Amino acid sequence: MKLKKGDHVIVLQGKHRGERADVLTVLPGRNAVILDSLNIAKRHSRATGGGPSRRVMQGGIIDKFMPIDASDVALWCAKHDGPARAGYEVEGGTKTRVCRQCGEKL
Repeated sequence: MKLKKGDHVIVLQGKHRGERADVLTVLPGRNAVILDSLNIAKRHSRATGGGPSRRVMQGGIIDKFMPIDASDVALWCAKHDGPARAGYEVEGGTKTRVCRQCGEKL
């Protein structure tokens, strides 16, 4: 997986197609990413507590960030202002990601 936390990406498929966001979490085991302010589900939770432990949890509607498959997003290249496919270059023992279209470091 060529995506990292903090990358700026564009969504290629789904209901948020064409929108740009930052990566909050990468889930390599599921080949998925969680994006900032996109793909949010509403979770209705009931208030709990009042029993012997006296631990009270407030009920209400909670926003939950849902994962998007990593194949449905692409890195955003600011140089050519579009989606980028990532390639790698090795310079002096350090591996850096580069845009395959324009060669800009990502």
